Amino acid sequence: MSALPRVILTAVCVCQFPAFVHAATITASDVYAFRVASGPNTAGFGDSDVLTFGVNVAPNGFGEDNGVPVLDTSGSQAPPTTGTATQNGVTRPLNFEGDPVNQNLYSGGVLYDKNFTGAWTLNLQNGPDNLTVATPEVGDVRLPARVNNVGLSVSGDKTTPTISWNNVDVDPDAVRLTIFDLEQRDLSGQAVEVFSSPRFRNGETSYTIPNGKLEEDRLYAIQIETRIERQSGTSSTGQDLTGSTLSVNRTWFNFATSDLPENVVVQLPEVITTAQGTPVFVFDKEVSAGKVEFYDPIVTEGYDYAIGESNPNFASFILPDLGDGLYDLYLFDESLADFAFAEVVDAGTEYFFEIGGVEQFRILGIETALGLDPENPAAFVTGLSFVTDGRFTGTMTPITVEVPQVVPLPAGFVLLISAFGGLGLTRVFRRQA
Repeated sequence: MSALPRVILTAVCVCQFPAFVHAATITASDVYAFRVASGPNTAGFGDSDVLTFGVNVAPNGFGEDNGVPVLDTSGSQAPPTTGTATQNGVTRPLNFEGDPVNQNLYSGGVLYDKNFTGAWTLNLQNGPDNLTVATPEVGDVRLPARVNNVGLSVSGDKTTPTISWNNVDVDPDAVRLTIFDLEQRDLSGQAVEVFSSPRFRNGETSYTIPNGKLEEDRLYAIQIETRIERQSGTSSTGQDLTGSTLSVNRTWFNFATSDLPENVVVQLPEVITTAQGTPVFVFDKEVSAGKVEFYDPIVTEGYDYAIGESNPNFASFILPDLGDGLYDLYLFDESLADFAFAEVVDAGTEYFFEIGGVEQFRILGIETALGLDPENPAAFVTGLSFVTDGRFTGTMTPITVEVPQVVPLPAGFVLLISAFGGLGLTRVFRRQA
């Protein structure tokens, strides 16, 4: 071999060698482990029950400590730290999150399994330097009950709504609200967090979103989480675990900062998507006989309303005044095993069913030419009352129609489109009578 190739080969080895021998001392803090369950949502987060664990580490995945470069033994920026988590012979990667709130966070998780509720051993590596820490145990902890009776009201400024809820647990250790912008997504498809409330520890059941956090005419998701917290303990990194999270249960609700009626508490549903991709709005609300409550679904051309098991029957409804202000009411016909047209009803007027009420009904006639955003949960706020006191756990299932393009048209054309929209010309003639 000639001298020149040997010189080049030596130079390459010298340039690469420091990357393997130089490192920075690893520091770890805020190690955690808890159980977390999340309900269905449109924000892109999983609907699951998992054990999650993690730790803040420096140098982090950028070789930094909260945005400040960490120097290795050569005086250069340290390489990124890597990590794994092990328990009962199972090893999972620790993923560097690097989000703006927790710039040093590494985390991982597994589906909830009682065999993995002990301490996870976290193994951290930075070049030749390594550090091992243990998470606290989760143990056989229950999930706190999710909230129900979730409502939203505005008075004046629609960007500062008041959220109210009912704690099913007599006193959860803490409740917290987090709001996500459904019109902004990160690279993983998850909605972007825009606000998080303090933790409520004293039985509070309402909170007003501060000014400047939300924008007008925007679609958001609220995550309301109930928490069980640790009452004592010290972590392997020396922190006091009192008040830290042991288990979390998250419920999701959508709302928009537009088209909200003022000084009315609108009941918010959970959104469940069927296997066919159709959203179904599921309510959980205590109701009183004859009292009208307002319910807040996503808009389509119509809805099927149905009570849940052992719920009181519907006594009446009030529909919003949109378009021509007229809707088609359909009642369920047992002999046909289907809905049958009953009559045209007016918006804004309370319509009463016959004595005893009904278990289900259908409303059609929401004009597609209005161009209502199907993702806006406040565009068709419906008032419902019930024949007796009880609990409403029923559903509103949207009836959708595919419209190639929504374009504002003269009134005559709107009427024509409605006439051809599945119910035929009879609907036009009834409305002219």
